Amino acid sequence: MPPKKQLASKEATLFKELLGLYENRQLKKGIKTADAILKKNPEHGGPLLLQLSFTITLTLYFLLFFVH
Repeated sequence: MPPKKQLASKEATLFKELLGLYENRQLKKGIKTADAILKKNPEHGGPLLLQLSFTITLTLYFLLFFVH
């Protein structure tokens, strides 16, 4: 099992912000914030999963409200 990677201070702060954006369903800002973290840590699991969750939720909103 590979060792756990810690986020740098700046990215850790962005990750806390990302969690708040997830709770408030601010999808576009969340995707941008996750991208900023993943540029420096492309394989970190937390931001990667949250970015996936934001993307899926945004896609579902689009399909439910704009395709019908």
